[in-house]
Amino acid sequence: MPLLCKDKHIRDAFTASQDSFSTHPKLVKNLRDYYDSTDQDKFFDNFIDTLLVPISGLTERSIFVDRTLDFVAKFACSFIKSKESNNAGGEKEKESNDTETED
Repeated sequence: MPLLCKDKHIRDAFTASQDSFSTHPKLVKNLRDYYDSTDQDKFFDNFIDTLLVPISGLTERSIFVDRTLDFVAKFACSFIKSKESNNAGGEKEKESNDTETED
């Protein structure tokens, strides 16, 4: 599946995600690190442009498309996990503040 993305990091992640499911956690971490270090609006514009290739219907459904879509789902879930981690930390902080005020 040819990818026409201008952003090398995104293109490489999508290309590598087609090889094996076992590479996805590493690719998600690398792409998430890249997302955190770049302009998020530009990142998502390039990300969506790249995502349109496997879901556009220009290519037949294959194992490579399935692996790519699975990778995209894991990448999206990485945002939920980090949000939950941040909320859990905030709740623990609040609980420790509450117990300090009770003493």
